[in-house]
Amino acid sequence: MEILVMNYTDWIGFHLAEALLNEGYTVHGIKGENGNENLEGFLVRNSNFHVQRKIEKRNYLLVICPGNNEKLSELDAAQTLFINTVDIDQESGILLINVPFLYGEWMPMDEEGFYVTNQKVAFDSEILKNEAIYIGDFIKLFLQWIGKTTDLEEIRMKLGKNITNQAVKLEKTFFVDENVPIGDKFEKVIGHYKKYHIFYPQVN
Repeated sequence: MEILVMNYTDWIGFHLAEALLNEGYTVHGIKGENGNENLEGFLVRNSNFHVQRKIEKRNYLLVICPGNNEKLSELDAAQTLFINTVDIDQESGILLINVPFLYGEWMPMDEEGFYVTNQKVAFDSEILKNEAIYIGDFIKLFLQWIGKTTDLEEIRMKLGKNITNQAVKLEKTFFVDENVPIGDKFEKVIGHYKKYHIFYPQVN
């Protein structure tokens, strides 16, 4: 099963590509414009990973795109999964996955907080306490959707503690359980940053 991952040098794209390779899939990847070039080296060592320098006319069973990419209209895929993508036309075979706040290793950050679209989010902010989902937890749920069909055009992911929010449309929402306290996951990510910070993207 061949899967195309767009923006694979973006930290989310990298985690997706790495997880798919670990599951035994053949992964083709196209770089994003502003990715972390250091991440490519971790993927190219796997013989099932193939770098594509440009969009190619070929059939994929699945295309995954974290963020935006206007060139996807040139591709032919049985299913396309967009993650946190805005201004996308909902067509047959397109599934939009919205996650309020993803965090994890290789995300742009410093010792005080994460950076999302160049905006700093402090570690003690309310959005992290109430909305943040660890990339590893997201990946586990994401892998369950591979190859499955659904009538939904959009899926939202929220932390399990938000399940009582009556404003949530439950038929479109998947709740992620926190089996490990969020503080422990923060410490894990911060520890990774401190150990490998020279390979992280530079932030101002």
